[in-house]
Amino acid sequence: MANLGSIYGTKIDGSNTLVIDFSNVDICGNLKVNGQTQNSKVFMRMNTFLQTGNATEQTITNWTPVISEPANLYQSSTDIFRPPRNGHYSINFQTSLESTTNNSVNARIKLYQTDIFGTLSLVSHSEEREANQTTQVPKFRFLNMNIILYLVPTDSLYITIQGDNGYSMPASPYTNLSIHNVD
Repeated sequence: MANLGSIYGTKIDGSNTLVIDFSNVDICGNLKVNGQTQNSKVFMRMNTFLQTGNATEQTITNWTPVISEPANLYQSSTDIFRPPRNGHYSINFQTSLESTTNNSVNARIKLYQTDIFGTLSLVSHSEEREANQTTQVPKFRFLNMNIILYLVPTDSLYITIQGDNGYSMPASPYTNLSIHNVD
């Protein structure tokens, strides 16, 4: 049977106080990272550098890790996050795409997940589109994704961007990605 802690009464400055002691109890489900003996949080934040493109969907390749716990969760542009343990992860990505031509009517971002079997799945998508464009000026489109996914250490993630004609995805702080373990 596991130790559930202890409850005892004591006097502090002449008053009775109920004290619940959980100092020897794992109340967080004993989640460990890389064999550590204590509970560990998992999180990562990355920024990007300027990236330009056109109507072809392309993978974002200009990542720069800002903070990561544990270290080295970023792998490569086609495997942006390597989860250190099974679990649910909150993935947040936001950017603003600036059209570089006068006839831009849409932009989109997509998050893909590849599992241990190499199966590629589109897991999140954000798009802005105009049905009847009346002005011919470059535009900014603000796109974001927020999703919770169950990931295992063999999964990989990558994000693509696409816009009609020409666009420019600005660098940090306008574009960034954050991931953290939520269980």
